[in-house]
Amino acid sequence: MAKILIVDDHAPTREHLLERLHAEGHSPVGLQSAAEGFEALAESDFAAALISLALPPHEGEHLARKLRRAEAGVPVIILDIGHRGAPRGVQAILELGAHGYVPDPTDHKAVMGRLAPLLAKAERDAEERRAATPQGPAAGAAAEATVESGELEPGRMPTLLLACRAARRSGALRLIDEGAERTIYLLEGAPVGFRSSLRRENLGPWLVERGRIDEATYQSSLEVMAGEGLSQTAALVAVGALEGGAPVYDLLIEHASDQLVRALTLRQGRYRIVESLELAREVPALELDLLPLLRQAARESYPVRFFHERLGEQMVRYPYRTGTFGAELKAMGLSAKELAYAMKITGEVSTRELVEQARGELKEALLLLWFFDAVGVLRYSDAQHRSEDSGTYRAAPRVGRTLKPLPAELRADLTEEALSIVTASYFGALGLDITANADSVEMAYHELATRFHPESYPENDLTDVEDLFQTVQDKVGAAYRVLSVPEKRKAYLNFLLSRQEVKHRRGPVNIEAEILLRRGINAIAAMDWTGAERAFQEAASLNPREPEYHCYLAFASYKAGRGAAAERARGPRKVLQKALSLDPGMEQALVLLGIIEQECGDDRSARRRFLDVLKANPRSVTAKAALQRLNRVVPKDQR
Repeated sequence: MAKILIVDDHAPTREHLLERLHAEGHSPVGLQSAAEGFEALAESDFAAALISLALPPHEGEHLARKLRRAEAGVPVIILDIGHRGAPRGVQAILELGAHGYVPDPTDHKAVMGRLAPLLAKAERDAEERRAATPQGPAAGAAAEATVESGELEPGRMPTLLLACRAARRSGALRLIDEGAERTIYLLEGAPVGFRSSLRRENLGPWLVERGRIDEATYQSSLEVMAGEGLSQTAALVAVGALEGGAPVYDLLIEHASDQLVRALTLRQGRYRIVESLELAREVPALELDLLPLLRQAARESYPVRFFHERLGEQMVRYPYRTGTFGAELKAMGLSAKELAYAMKITGEVSTRELVEQARGELKEALLLLWFFDAVGVLRYSDAQHRSEDSGTYRAAPRVGRTLKPLPAELRADLTEEALSIVTASYFGALGLDITANADSVEMAYHELATRFHPESYPENDLTDVEDLFQTVQDKVGAAYRVLSVPEKRKAYLNFLLSRQEVKHRRGPVNIEAEILLRRGINAIAAMDWTGAERAFQEAASLNPREPEYHCYLAFASYKAGRGAAAERARGPRKVLQKALSLDPGMEQALVLLGIIEQECGDDRSARRRFLDVLKANPRSVTAKAALQRLNRVVPKDQR
């Protein structure tokens, strides 16, 4: 299997080549620009490159010529679907110094006819180099042995890396997804490096994205890489973008950790675990803390439902710490709060009770139980069971880190938001209305729980807002526990609507009708008159004795109707008369009738209705607004 680079800005051609080369058993990487191709060739090893002649030049020079000048050692085949072998097309590649020419890249036989000899020669050269290399005790370690392969799915990545850790594997975990290839290097089970075929995930673009360096500096480093054969890190140091020594090492750890967290969140694609001590030594070994990064990735990407499903039947069982807890404590990197929670896992209370004791931090409790189970420091029993770990521990202090105060503006924003959350209803606390579905509730809870979690501000001293953060966690946790369970949600809605928000209802509150009413109001805000009419119609059918439903229905029906105003008003007028039969003095219905009459051209009747409402209630805001609008539209001499 050969790693082959394809650079072509014509997407159909690029996809065709990727598909055919995959079918041939190769590992192709497809890119669409000369800049991306140049970076990929500078950062990774390829057996050959297929490059489009029509590719726009990068900085005034074709990619193939730049490679030739840099003596990259990669065989280049030029693809020229535009000229199809015309003399000027052939002449063009002579100047580029390519190793082969294919007039039509969709002709697979022609592509392989040019590519196969180049790959064969590259393999012979590699064999000669291997034969010339002195043999030692570790000579057999160079071969890659596939240990396991398969398809990724949600939650699979943490399991794979933990399995590699338990088996102390040296080699790599390769991840392939839609043409992208990522490699996590492993040494005795620990991740020690990361590489990716995606431009944005490599060190230079990562630094540009975070504003650490500018694009011009990055491009300069690429020129140095190609011209002097340096690694990207060394090239960045050479152009003065990075400081050598410990600062570079810390930056490499930060970059690799960030990419490892991203890789841990992958939910689709293919994976392959290979064993090869030589492969593990391809990259300078970095000290990456797998377990804290795994916990961070799970916190950022997995919803509460994921942990619920993984724990499943364990919710009624009794968890306890195993004898390996103390040995793994340093590697787990627990905070003081996480360690305190772990000390409660003694086998004396059930999983469900432990979760309920988490003081509103539902997701954090479920995540830690899942995490301890995955690491192997937690077991479950059907009955109460004494913990195998009897140690008492303290969280390791943060060495060498001085916490900064929370920025004043951010602190003010968080305080204001927190106060609005703790004083609101459960729906209001999550920033939702009563039409929100279960997914919206979970998403809102996750967002707020993360925003008001201390670990979201690792660089800041939160001493003065700790209690406020905890109060918010309690409120949003309680809101989630109630609103995510249909029976509890219905009971809470019944309380909320009957006692707080709809005291003016004529009869018993119908929860389903109130939800439909709110859904219709949301549709009006989105100018979806047909959707609003449908929602109000259903609400009115569920509670036909409530006049407010009929008012909303009349308004939406009038707006959703077609034709002249008089024709559109016929049905809504009947609906409003029904509302008035239920409540003859209803301001909303009378004002709406006046507005419809005005739009139908009967300004005098409209004015009379507005004045009648104001006579009965001089403070009526809706009647005042409608009358002012009428006065602006109708001249004085026509009133």
